[in-house]
Amino acid sequence: MSIVSWIKTLQLPQPVFAGLPVCPYAHRSIVTVVACECFDDAARLASWLTLPKDSIAVIEIRDGKIGVIDELNEKLSERDLVALVSDASDPMIIDGYRTTQMSGVFLILQGKAELETARRQLSRTNYYRAWTPQCRRKVGLKPCSTGRTGDGIW
Repeated sequence: MSIVSWIKTLQLPQPVFAGLPVCPYAHRSIVTVVACECFDDAARLASWLTLPKDSIAVIEIRDGKIGVIDELNEKLSERDLVALVSDASDPMIIDGYRTTQMSGVFLILQGKAELETARRQLSRTNYYRAWTPQCRRKVGLKPCSTGRTGDGIW
């Protein structure tokens, strides 16, 4: 399956996500797909790439090796961006539904404030109901005392 086909499947409603797509806001995003040979090249690209509002960059890492994502996100945070990893060898499966592509390693780059706003909106639905704590941590959601998801917490 190509990257573009995978992104399209993420836009289809799924029962496990309360009838919402895996990526409920992807349909209104401008998606740019690029490829880099290694994580360092992808990190350099991410560090200067400018994303317009409602845009997502999917960066394929051809050698399949992920570097220190926390370090990259610390740098990107200054520019209100966040990078999430989608690694086929370490798939995210929520209630039996695989959200990760079938092959390859990608960095998904998007606006941090936009992502946090979307998470707050989704926390008011049953979208996160089937998410395990491990899946939540994988996308940067942190536990909170209220047990609700929002502002990047759950």
